Amino acid sequence: PLSRAEAERLGVARGFRLSAIRGGQAAQLGLPEGFVILSVNGDVPEDVAGLERMLIGTRGRIVIDGIAPNGQRQRLSYYSY
Repeated sequence: PLSRAEAERLGVARGFRLSAIRGGQAAQLGLPEGFVILSVNGDVPEDVAGLERMLIGTRGRIVIDGIAPNGQRQRLSYYSY
């Protein structure tokens, strides 16, 4: 999870910065290290466990809103089987 200071700097209430990606759904989707996930299919995760459940448990279209490592907001769309 983002620290309070980092969330304020980015202008968001909450987010999750990806780091040490070794596998799993984030790697399969090709999300870059340092990407900040803000929401998944419009839902904002409460904690890391909730984020993991959203990424692992969603089948079909996945839309991730976030902030790229370069600071630009991005909306990424994937299809998960």
